[in-house]
Amino acid sequence: MGLFNFFNKKTDTIQVRDLVWISHSAKLKGCINLLKEFPEAIIVSWFPETQKIFSNYFSENGIQKEVKLTRTFSLAFKGQMPIIFLEHYPLKSKEVELMRNWDIEKVIILSSLDEPFFENFGSERIIGLMKTMGMKDDEFIENTMISSAIENAQNKIEKKIAFDNAANSSKEWFAKNISVSKS
Repeated sequence: MGLFNFFNKKTDTIQVRDLVWISHSAKLKGCINLLKEFPEAIIVSWFPETQKIFSNYFSENGIQKEVKLTRTFSLAFKGQMPIIFLEHYPLKSKEVELMRNWDIEKVIILSSLDEPFFENFGSERIIGLMKTMGMKDDEFIENTMISSAIENAQNKIEKKIAFDNAANSSKEWFAKNISVSKS
């Protein structure tokens, strides 16, 4: 470490690579393709229902990969292993807190436009637009603008809730934590 590096502040940013598919079924298939690219990846879900769905899907497709649940898993050593989250948590602060606790610098987060998180923000219109533009079901969207939009949505959600009620699925989380009105 050089003399001038001593005075530099450590950056506190987490690099998020958002991959967004049109449908949940496309996301499942996309995850398998991603595992071919990153076979050593650690797969993590926020909700038990997601863990179960992906574990079953992996098993049905002959993939020996454990899906970790954030509530019960502690990342003691990550090395250079890619970390793949199977969904966003609705609250950005909770995502950031976990990633800092696990000392994660880079993460891949998988989403689909038919998830409750996106439905809360009118994803039906986006799905229609993507299909009209010729997007195929097996393609994903990846762009920093998408990541920024997701983060903004998480921040909007965070402003709506008094406290974070635990849930077994994303759908249940929204039912427990968000009022009926949509943004």
